[in-house]
Amino acid sequence: MLAPMPDDQTQHVRRMVPRHLVSDVRFTDSVRELDEEIEEDYYFSLRKGIGKLTRTCCVVVVSRCRRRHRCCSCVAQNSLESV
Repeated sequence: MLAPMPDDQTQHVRRMVPRHLVSDVRFTDSVRELDEEIEEDYYFSLRKGIGKLTRTCCVVVVSRCRRRHRCCSCVAQNSLESV
């Protein structure tokens, strides 16, 4: 489960758009799309960050594992047993 987007993040981005565009009825759909895009980008960034963290952890585990077992599943299993 990912952390929910902070409430003020959308408002922060909206403040960068001129007020007369945000409040104009003709741009209601565009503002709604902007809100959706902000949320999608937020979750994409979270997933990307988690992926980088996971790859970094795997590199550390594999490098430790090659010394003994030649597979990271052995190291992961041994580390879980020691906890």
